[in-house]
Amino acid sequence: MPNDWYAILEVEPSATAGDIRTAYRKQALRSHPDRAAADNKEQATAKFKLVAEAYEVLSDDRRRWEYDRFEYPLLSGEMPCLLYTSPSPRDATLS
Repeated sequence: MPNDWYAILEVEPSATAGDIRTAYRKQALRSHPDRAAADNKEQATAKFKLVAEAYEVLSDDRRRWEYDRFEYPLLSGEMPCLLYTSPSPRDATLS
């Protein structure tokens, strides 16, 4: 199951590039391992890596488009939109 990068950065799917950058900085500061208590370093490191990966995907226009088109719909149980669907042989007999 893919990660919900929007939820990790706490932004809406309609967020602008500036909104994503601001949310990334906020989440990165919040989850930075150097700011975590000694007993939570591993958990903070894992969260920090997720935040960085979310920003990496959502800040790149092509990767964000691919995520929105193919992975994000899977989170809500929808089928991803396909770029091209070939006509079925049955369609030819109907015309």
